[in-house]
Amino acid sequence: MSNGLRERKKRQTRAALIRAALELCETKGVEAVTVADIADAADVSRRTFFNYFATREEAILGSGADRSERLVACLNERPAGEPAWEALRAAFATFLSETDEPQREWMARARLVRANPSLLDQQRADFAEMEQRLVAGIVGRTGEDLGALEPRLLVGAAVTTVRVAVNHWIDTPSDIALADAIDHALARMAAGCGALATPIRNP
Repeated sequence: MSNGLRERKKRQTRAALIRAALELCETKGVEAVTVADIADAADVSRRTFFNYFATREEAILGSGADRSERLVACLNERPAGEPAWEALRAAFATFLSETDEPQREWMARARLVRANPSLLDQQRADFAEMEQRLVAGIVGRTGEDLGALEPRLLVGAAVTTVRVAVNHWIDTPSDIALADAIDHALARMAAGCGALATPIRNP
């Protein structure tokens, strides 16, 4: 089997596990779903499940590590001279345009987290990893020290804005696409905090 085919099969298996976990939780409730249930629904063994996810919560929330990795790749593709906030905004837009996760899955997952405190720790871990990776990406673009406050503030504001935008999008149904709702929120945040629109510069 070629490397390309092997990687494609891995992506398909991961996607099948994520889809099975979400669908089972929607029909049975989070607390009633086990790793065995998810593996069976995806037609793989429990051992195979653990090759992809350490816990059922990881599978339910949909591989935050992969999401973060792709998001940082989108950030790294932005022009070098672009202001940091605009680069983050464009990275989220590109990521959302390329993701194969339907809007329905985003909405279902967010609702599950709201209704099931047992998922909160995994969600926090996913957001923390996203922030760490994005901070490293911003530092790489700006030359700031990894321990500097400004890149952390910038990324923290962006990730929080995205989280709030997703929740608002869920609470106020409309014809607006999720990607547009997030982009609008990031634009509003920049308008309200003018410093976000300027590049971070070394002192």
